[in-house]
Formats: sequence, C-alpha cells, structure tokens
Amino acid sequence: MMGSNLMARFQAAGLEAAGQRRNVTVLFVDLSGYTHIASHLDSEEVYYLVQEYLKTLADCVYQYEGFVDKFLGDGLMALFGAPLAQETHAEMALRSVLEMQKAIATLNKKHNLNIELHAGLHSGTVIVGGIGSDMLMDYTAIGNTVNLASRLEDAAPPGDILVSESVYQQTKALFRFLRKAPIQVKGIDEPVQVYKVIGERARRGLVRGLEGITPRMVGRQKELQTLLEATRQLHEHQRGGLVIIRADGGMGKSRLVREAKAHIENQPIRIIEGFSLTYRRSVAYWVFRDALRNFIKAPQNASEEWLRTTFRKHGQEVLGPRYKEHRAYLEYVLGLPPETQNDKDRLTQLEAEQLRQRIYIALRDFFIFIARQRPLLLILEDLHWADETSLGLLGYLLNALRESPILIVGVTRPTHGRQLQDLIDRAQILKERFALIELTQLTYQQSATLLSELLNAEELPEDFRRQILERADGIPFYLEEIVRMLLDRGVLKRVGNYLKVDHIPEGGLAQLGVPDSLQGLILTRFDKLPPLARRVLQIASAIGRQFNAELLREVLRPSDETAFAEALHTITTREFVTNVPEAPPGEYAFRHELVSDAIYGTILRRERARLHGKIGAAIEKLYADRISEYIELLARHYAWSDRPDRALHYLLLAGQRALHNYANEQAHAHFSQAVALLEKCKPTLRQYVQAHTGMGDVLVFTGQYDEARTHYQHALQYLQSQPEAVRPLVLSILQRKVATTYERQGAYEQALSLLQQAEHTLNTTSELRPVERAQILEDVGWIYFRRGDLDNAENHLLRALELVQNSTAYGVVASIYNRLGGVYFQKDDLEKALTYVTNSLELREKIGDLVALARS
Repeated sequence: MMGSNLMARFQAAGLEAAGQRRNVTVLFVDLSGYTHIASHLDSEEVYYLVQEYLKTLADCVYQYEGFVDKFLGDGLMALFGAPLAQETHAEMALRSVLEMQKAIATLNKKHNLNIELHAGLHSGTVIVGGIGSDMLMDYTAIGNTVNLASRLEDAAPPGDILVSESVYQQTKALFRFLRKAPIQVKGIDEPVQVYKVIGERARRGLVRGLEGITPRMVGRQKELQTLLEATRQLHEHQRGGLVIIRADGGMGKSRLVREAKAHIENQPIRIIEGFSLTYRRSVAYWVFRDALRNFIKAPQNASEEWLRTTFRKHGQEVLGPRYKEHRAYLEYVLGLPPETQNDKDRLTQLEAEQLRQRIYIALRDFFIFIARQRPLLLILEDLHWADETSLGLLGYLLNALRESPILIVGVTRPTHGRQLQDLIDRAQILKERFALIELTQLTYQQSATLLSELLNAEELPEDFRRQILERADGIPFYLEEIVRMLLDRGVLKRVGNYLKVDHIPEGGLAQLGVPDSLQGLILTRFDKLPPLARRVLQIASAIGRQFNAELLREVLRPSDETAFAEALHTITTREFVTNVPEAPPGEYAFRHELVSDAIYGTILRRERARLHGKIGAAIEKLYADRISEYIELLARHYAWSDRPDRALHYLLLAGQRALHNYANEQAHAHFSQAVALLEKCKPTLRQYVQAHTGMGDVLVFTGQYDEARTHYQHALQYLQSQPEAVRPLVLSILQRKVATTYERQGAYEQALSLLQQAEHTLNTTSELRPVERAQILEDVGWIYFRRGDLDNAENHLLRALELVQNSTAYGVVASIYNRLGGVYFQKDDLEKALTYVTNSLELREKIGDLVALARS
C-alpha cells in the first residue's frame, strides 16, 4: 500500500504539474489464469480475489518508489522516474516486477491457484502530467515509450518478462538476461530487439564505467594518499578511525574507494562493505544488514534457512560463547524472524530504546571481535540514503574506533539533514584518526587527461574535444557518460581496445542532449526542491547558462517577493546555481551546463516556446534604452518562441552585425534561421530581400558561389514579382552580387552581362548613386584585369575612383586602390602600384577593416 510519506513525496515532486518531459521506465504487467477460476467461483469471490492480486502488484510498485499510472483489467501500468525522478529507474522497475513474481507465487500457494504474470518494460522519454487528489490520481504518461512497453507486454508469454534494448543496457550489470530473436511490433517499421529477464545476478557487476576500458584515476592522488595513510595506520599500528568521503554524485567517490582497495588487497585486512539503497530507506539498519550479508557472502536470492545457518556458523566463529547473547539482535538486523521463544522475548519485551541499545552493543561487539582476528576495514557506501537507525549506530561506534583496529570509511553526497553532519561534528573526538575527504571538480587539464584515457589513443578534433570537456565541467562521471553516449549514438566506434571517431554530429555535442544516466542523477535532486524553486530553475534554464534576478523576476512575475528571494537562496545553497564572481549582485550562473540542459529538457516544447517569447518581451521592456546590446540574445529567444515575426526582425539584425564583423559562422546561423522563418510569418519585402541577400553574402565569403547565387536570385525574383515596390538601387545591387558569383567562378561573360544589366537598372532612375555606380565599374575593371586586359581594367577602375574618391565610402575606395595597385604592378609601374596599395592599407587601417587589411 502507498504510504502517506510516498504520497507526500509524489505531491512535492510535482504531481500537479501541467506537463513535463521525463526519461522514465514504463512497466506493463498483466495476470493470466483467471478464466478457469471464474467458472468455479462466485462473481463476488472472483472480484475480491482479483483485487487482492492487483493490490499486491501495486504494493510492489510502491515499494520501489514507482507510480501506478492506471489499472488495466487484470494488470496495471506503472511509471518509474516520474513523478519522482530516480537515478536508476530501469533497475527499480525490474526489481519491482521480480518482486511481483515472488508475491504472486506466495498468493498462489495461499489460494492453491496458478495465476501467472507477464510483463513488458521500456525506457525512454514520455510526456507526463496531471493532477493529484488524495489517493486518486489523474496523472499519466503518453508517447512512443508507453506504446512500446505495452507491445512488449503483449508479446511476453505467461511467466515471462520482456525488456527493450534500453532497459537491458541500463541493467545488464545487475540482472541476467536471455537475448531473444527480434520481434515485429505494431507501429514500428524495424524489428525490436528484446531480452527475457532471468533473474538478479549473484554479484553486482560494475554499473559505471566503459566496458573494456579502465582509465587511470586522474586528479585524486592527494585524496588517495589520505585514505591509504588511514589504512597504513590500521595495518601497521592497529589504529582504527573514521574517514568520510563527501562529494556530489559523479565526482569519483566509489572509484577512490576501489583504488584504495586495490592498493591493500595483499595486506592482512578484512574488508566488509555495506550499501545504502534509496528504496531501502524505510528498513532499519539496512546498510549494516547489507554489510552482514556481504560478510557471509550471501547471494541475492539466499533463502531464510541459508542465511540463518550460514550466519550462525560465522557468528559463532567470531563471537564464540558470546554469540548466544547477541544472536537475537544480530539476526534481527539481518532481517530474520526469531526462531525460538527466547529470542522472540528478547525482541518484544524490551522498550524501543532498550532494544536499540542491545542492537548497538551486539553489532559493536561483533565488529570488535572480527577486528581481533585481523584489522577491519568497514566501507559504508551511499550514506546519504541511510536510515536514521543506521546513522545512529554509526555514531555509537565512534568510541570503539579509538580502542579497536576498525577503520570505517563512509561515502556520502552532501545532505541537508542534520544527522550526518552531526556525526561528522562528533567525529572530531577522534582527532587525527578522523579525516574528511571532499572531492572537487577536476581541472580542465585533468579532465583532458581522463578523456585521453577513456578514448585510449584516438585524438578527437580539437573543437569537439573542447565541447566534451566543457560540458563535463570537471565531473568524471559526466565525462564518462558523455563518451558512452557518443558510443551509443555511433559518433565513436570501437576498434579493438580503442575508440575511433566515426563522424562529428552536425550542430555539435549539445545537439545530442543529456545522457539518460545523467538526467536521473540531476533530476532526482531537482525534484526534491520546493515547487517555486523548481519553477525558478526551469525559467532560468530557458534564459541560459547565466541569468540575472531582474530578468527572472520580470518573466516569473512572482506574487510573493519574499518567496521568490527564498527560492533564489534555495537553488544557490543547494548548489544548482552560483553567484557570478565579480559581477553585479543578482547575477547567477548554473554550476554545470548539463544541469541546466537536463532541467530545460523537462519543459514541454509548447511551454518552451511560450517561455522564450516571454523572455524576449521582458528583455525588450527592461533594456529598451540599450537594446542593441541584446540583439543576438533576442534573436535566440524569439527564434525558439512562438513569435516568428519578432524572431525574423532580430535574426536579420544579428546576421548583419555578424557579417559586418566577418563572423561568418554566426552570420550563417542567423541568416539560415531567418530564411527558414520566411514561410512561417508574413515578411515585408525588405525582410525577404535582406534574408536571402544576407545568406548569399555569407556564402560568397565562404566560397559557396552556386548556393549564394540561388539566394540572390530568390531575392531578385521576389523583387521582380512586385514591380510597384521595387527600388532600382536594390535591384541593381542584387544584379551586381549575382555577377560576383559568376566572376569568382571564372564565368566572365555572364558576369559582365549582369553588370551591364545592373548599370542599366541604375540608369532608369534620376538618382546619381555614385557609390553603387563605382562598385559596378570596379567589378567590370576587375574582370578585365582577370582576363589580362590591363588598359580596360585601368580605365574602369579610374572612372570608379573618380566617383567616390572624395566620399566617405572608405571601404569601396580602399578596394579600388588595392585593385589599381594590382593593375600597375602588372604594368611594371611599381611606384604607382606602391602608392595605391599604401593608400588602400591606410584606409583599411583607418576604418578598422582588419580582415581586408590582412588580405591586401
């Protein structure tokens, strides 16, 4: 049954949300075998029987923090990863359905029935949303992920659990599978690879890491030495102690522990490990139960009888005669029911505080006696998920660490509860026997070294390498998962023990999104925030990696300014964002780009468009007096909004500015978007011509003359289709630009013909337009120069110069000077050549035209 605590967590995670995109695992399960029963029982009996079985299925879902989306006849649909984000949603879903199999077997035995379940699971992106009201929830998921999970359940025979490739890849280190032949699924063209679940592995495989690649540990040498010094004191001087390793997820805490274990594997130190689990937080002393199970090397599916027999054997070896005194309490921690009435009385006739003390003493003595045989290293992983009884016991053991050769290594993420911090504060009594190791981000160079280790030889293109390192932001797990994603997407290929680049994705690394494994890690933290803090982060992620409170406030329009300030404080103290150093107050930045991207990814596309429109409008309002500073930002936001008219306006401005600054890549991006928008809005004649002309200008700069000519001709045709609005100057400029594309390709006759048309067009107006006439003459002169007709070239260039020599069209004048220099150089008039080239250089320097200056 769903407890009130889980319901509260569902509500706090946003069960009322209007809609979000989430990466989840969807489970469909169905029961079969009722037909025969229905013919032998009364309808009411069948009804209550079905209810009992379905309730059992639902309880198994809630046990692993899943959400029952709906009941479907003799089965149900459940979500893992929404509304509560889970780092390991695929694992939780599989554990849930395996638990269902056990529970159904128990019910079958109780009722003497043979009901079987069959199930399908698939992981992927869904749209989730709905409302919550007590225990009745109108909250659901839609999308292809849901459809495929349903189809897999349909394809599974009674008794089988089928999973997709995505579930298999996420859980293959934890469970055993049988690869099945691909199946044809309705609605999907290609056959779908499926796997049958066999059961849980006896020993966990390595969940993190790249198969076949074990990089050296990078950037943690100082921390490793601290940990190894503690183990040296344990081994050589029988000195116990406590080491707490604290860092955010993905920083390399477990890798540090593995490295230390490898260093001491030949030393006479007994190592016992216990793991806290998020879905076992409600089980008292779980991390110590896990440690006891690992001490006796219990397989995951060990029976109660095996556990009791094996533990008693080892317990008697450790404690000797004192085992009988502690047996009831140790077996209680191990999860075994009391076997004798005497043991039962020991557990039930004590007050809660007395029972707690007896358990503490029993485990303390157990570890002390183990350490008398040989020094004990007790590793307790993921203490941020530990229950309060486990943390209380850990605090109780501190005194024993001063007297016995027991070294406890606790691994945790930063927490906002007091109990773990209180433990760290109390550990100061151990003085030099206590160490707090806090892992920080790797430096850029350390990250680069780790990337080289992961790639195992092959060099990436420098720009793509930089993108990977910047997105990983010094977090080893992020870097590892980005490389894994590149492998999965085919960007990298395995060649023996090496990874080689297959292709670079168009649009760069950001286009590939956030690796699925990191989404769960990030969104689990995100879902623990209050609703307003989550909303603030979503809006901030839409604004960008860096944002300010003023703009955020204008977009959000908070009704309670105090609550808004508290939300900003919360997301800062929880280390989602940080204050920007040396910036005015109110300037913030996301600590990690992938965090920003993962949060942004939760927003529905329609809501994203609305948000970007609001952000654009807010920028226009707040910074109206200096709007030119925000043109590129406005172009970006409106391009992603539902306001194509505003997007076109700013994209054209941004493209023209980039073109002026010779920022060809940015100009290409802006004008490409502008051209694409022409079909989505009602552009003015001017905007249509500017978009295609700008695109053509960029393509000329990059040597793509055929493509440039196509865009110029689009603009020409549009102009000519509306003769009443045509200005001769604009038409002439376009004709000259088309001529340039022919000239660059050596098609001089076509170029001259178009230049003559351009000159004729200008002659249809009474306006002088000396600059445009000069450019036509200059281009004609240049064609004559390219053809070796130096006299005609000189004549046309001098006529062009005469038109603009005393004007402010310095760029045109400089170009004419430069070309005249070329003419006179070919005529061996070196004095004139030097004069004109010098004049050209001086003018270009005067106007700051560094690119043309470099070409001159």
